Amino acid sequence: MTVFLDNPWLAIVIPLAMIALLALIARPKIWIAVFLISMPVFLTDSGKGLSAVEIVMGGFFTASVLVWIVSRMAVGGPALIRNWFDVLILTFFIVCSLNVGVALANGITLMDWLSEYVLFTLILYYFPLREYFSRDDQAFEQFLLWFAITTVALSLYSIYNYKQRMAAGLVYAWQFTASRSVLLGPIFLLAIVLCISRIFHLKSKWRWGVVLIASINAAALFLTFTRTLWVLFFPCVFIVMVFLTRRQNVRLVAGMVLLTLVVLGSTYAFSPRFTEIALKVVTKRFMSSTQLSGGDHSFDSRVFEAKYAWQKIKQFPLGGSGLRARFVSKIPISVYTNNASFIHFGYVGLVYKLGFPLAMLFFFILGLQFWMSIRNVWSLRHKDANPVLRSAAIAIMAYFPALFFVIFVTGFFDQRYGNVMFGFIFACTGIIYDRLNR
Repeated sequence: MTVFLDNPWLAIVIPLAMIALLALIARPKIWIAVFLISMPVFLTDSGKGLSAVEIVMGGFFTASVLVWIVSRMAVGGPALIRNWFDVLILTFFIVCSLNVGVALANGITLMDWLSEYVLFTLILYYFPLREYFSRDDQAFEQFLLWFAITTVALSLYSIYNYKQRMAAGLVYAWQFTASRSVLLGPIFLLAIVLCISRIFHLKSKWRWGVVLIASINAAALFLTFTRTLWVLFFPCVFIVMVFLTRRQNVRLVAGMVLLTLVVLGSTYAFSPRFTEIALKVVTKRFMSSTQLSGGDHSFDSRVFEAKYAWQKIKQFPLGGSGLRARFVSKIPISVYTNNASFIHFGYVGLVYKLGFPLAMLFFFILGLQFWMSIRNVWSLRHKDANPVLRSAAIAIMAYFPALFFVIFVTGFFDQRYGNVMFGFIFACTGIIYDRLNR
């Protein structure tokens, strides 16, 4: 009883885990629904180490998907491994387990190594997601709806969190960015791109709901104050616009301009000083994006960090240093020496921990997914193609270039949200690919 009082979330998480466990045996689709419902809790990292809730949820998510895959392969039925991509993703996960020997040899404890390795199991949800939501358009739309509900919950949490941090009162401009939460920005961007593509492939009565979902995610994305994601929004939208008619493009641009003016006008009427400071901060953030050397201290710090990591990579190029391996680097932005396992340049971080062979295998997997997404769009390029599949295929393909760049500037591979996003994106591409090639 004391445990539940100290950790009230356990009173919710443990029953959910039990329900999902029973559903895994009786109704696997309910298990997947519980997984998606739990994402807002699981992905909002407290930043204070692993809590009991996170351990329970992480352990259940890991064990359940592995049990499902093993039982699914044992029972039989429709082929679980359907193409080379499936072979490669399972090969990566199995071979990656050998990295434990490297980690132990470098003084990393088994629990530390395991805490990062299990994150890769979140990618394996690609298999059950593809299986249970690929039957027809209705099932696929349910999948997209679950994702939309999850992103709205995450957006509202992020907005609330920002408001709480600003509760002390706005005094200085730096409070705008200091109160931000950058963790879930890539999810918000993906949701916006999906909504923009979907809105022109829906009946008019559903469009305002999609606009509302996109607006909530856009507000959360803005409050991350992550200029990289702000900039990446425009090429993503441009790629989507290539597949729209001229009239649709005019409506899209006019709608975004009108919505921006309404938001600015409303905030200025409510709080002129707040709006003026916000505009100055946003302008400064955009301008700093053009000063990657000698002006952007954040980028300079990441370059220093990558240089220190590269020195370690040259020592262990094949096997890496092990998952959760730490290294010491000088951070000029804060003028202190950092000792951590997190590397902002995701590609460098994966090579540092796994070595070149395994890292290159995963990079090839991402490239293969991008190629599959291009093939999906090419097959659905005609405007009279299946609207559900076409809209999702365009959005996923449009997001891939942004994803590749986001990995370059963030430690995507060792983050919960990053691996969940991989699972979702792979599932979307896989569902569309299977539907088109049946």
